[in-house]
Amino acid sequence: MNSDEFVEAIKLVVVDGAVSGELENLEKPAGRKPRPSLVEMSVWFNGLPEQDKVMVGRVIRDAVEFGVFNFFAVLDGVAVIESSPDKGDLELYYVKDGNRVRLNEPGNPLHDIFNAP
Repeated sequence: MNSDEFVEAIKLVVVDGAVSGELENLEKPAGRKPRPSLVEMSVWFNGLPEQDKVMVGRVIRDAVEFGVFNFFAVLDGVAVIESSPDKGDLELYYVKDGNRVRLNEPGNPLHDIFNAP
């Protein structure tokens, strides 16, 4: 797996999964006793016109993508998570069959790959 494949996998599993999962949860809350706030949101969501439901889906997608982008920026070291002047580096590796590939290589930032068309 390389950086591009990793980002594509994250888009599929994390972004698409979170968006579709949240929309399914809004349509029909999962579980025997869903939390009251989710039931309240579900009643509101299910009362919306179809056009508004589509817009809510777009808002959810934007929020998830923004969160993933920011997480990639942290992994790339362009968004800091330490307040001290001496900051460390995060290195993300994919290891399989004895091969080790750095996914957040300097010069090929994950956040840029994520935002590429």
